[in-house]
Amino acid sequence: FGQKASELDSSSVDSPAEKCEQRHGTMSYEQPMYRVSLVERRAKSCGMQRLVRIVLSETFEAAFAVLILLNTLTMAFEAQYRGFESGFVLGYDNHVRSADDCWPGAAVVFIILEWF
Repeated sequence: FGQKASELDSSSVDSPAEKCEQRHGTMSYEQPMYRVSLVERRAKSCGMQRLVRIVLSETFEAAFAVLILLNTLTMAFEAQYRGFESGFVLGYDNHVRSADDCWPGAAVVFIILEWF
C-alpha cells in the first residue's frame, strides 16, 4: 500500500492462472485435472485400493452411463403409459382403451423397475 504508482511494475503482478501454475505446476493435456494420487494415498491408509481402482476405471463409468440411459428410457415409456391413461380418462378421440388394455402388465413392470 505504501508504494507509489510509478514504483508498481505491471510485469511483477501475477495473473490468477500464473499463481495457480506456480502453486500446482503446469497443467497439460496428459495430466488429469484432479489429483488421483491423493485419493489413492487415502485409500491405501484405509485398505481400499481395489475399490478405488474399480470406481476410477472407465468400465465403471461406462456401466453407470448405460444404467442412466436405461433409466431414461424407462421414464419415457412410463410417461407414454400415463399419457395413454390420461387420454382415455379425458375422452380424447383416439384413446378408446385404457392404458392397461394397451400395455397389459406395464403398471406392475414400472413398479418393479422403480426399485432398481
